[in-house]
Amino acid sequence: MGQVSAQLAMLKSNRLQLMTRRRRSSGGTSKPGSTAPRVSPVIWAASMVLLLVVIAAVIGPLISPAFGSADYLSGAQHPQLSWRYLLGSDVSGRPILSFVLSGARTTFGIGFLASLIAVAGGSILVVLSEVHDGLRDLVDFVTDLGLLMPFLPLLVVLAAFEAGGNPWALTGLYGLVGIPVAVILLSQRPRPRPAGAPIRPAAGGLIAVPTGSTAKLIRAFVICLVCLLSVSATIDFLGFGLPGSDPSWGNALSDVLDYLGGGYWWWLAFPGLALFITLTAVTLLGSAALQALEPAEGGSSPHS
Repeated sequence: MGQVSAQLAMLKSNRLQLMTRRRRSSGGTSKPGSTAPRVSPVIWAASMVLLLVVIAAVIGPLISPAFGSADYLSGAQHPQLSWRYLLGSDVSGRPILSFVLSGARTTFGIGFLASLIAVAGGSILVVLSEVHDGLRDLVDFVTDLGLLMPFLPLLVVLAAFEAGGNPWALTGLYGLVGIPVAVILLSQRPRPRPAGAPIRPAAGGLIAVPTGSTAKLIRAFVICLVCLLSVSATIDFLGFGLPGSDPSWGNALSDVLDYLGGGYWWWLAFPGLALFITLTAVTLLGSAALQALEPAEGGSSPHS
């Protein structure tokens, strides 16, 4: 009897220790029925970064230094980094701070609106294909076109000869070209889970195909936003997008390769860092939103 009592006491102690560890790992002293998740500090940081980008897109041109003003152009002999130019200047004397702040409106704004157009157009095509069987062939054609289309060369040609540097025309162009990508993302189906397989938390981020329609829309929008932000900056960098006189993150990097050997590191660092941090923040927030909406992969019962 004494040995049995000792074993029961040991099992009870081990159980209490296990419950304590689970409470600590789930957020401390929460009740067993509570499901409030802990927000990662990385997600908070990504949210703050994206909020700053949105604020810069809204009021950046109002608070940034005068872009290309005579006051700056008259005293510019070469790129410089000083108290007058907090983030440095380019060879024309234009402040890099203006590129970063005002460029948030053009680059992020064009990418955001183009992603809305792409996801809206893709959603309409997918819904019509499910309602009317005759349109399913059209959606399949658009999907195949998206898989075969060389996006970047096509956008370079269309932006150079059709858009003419107009930001609204570029937005519509990027959105139309992004519709096949959105159709592909919205048409994907999650792989069926084998019967009897355990339900495991989703850990695939944006790569795993979600099951809910809202999660699919968020996934498609985030992927389109990351792609179209990169495309917008690349087209501007190549000189076929916005005019060089307009501030954008791509235009800020357009001439940097000719002067990078002179030690003007800030010309590449700050606009490139703004683009990289924005893309990373969008990806992290999109992945966090998907994990919140899809806590389990394959939420149906094993025998469904």
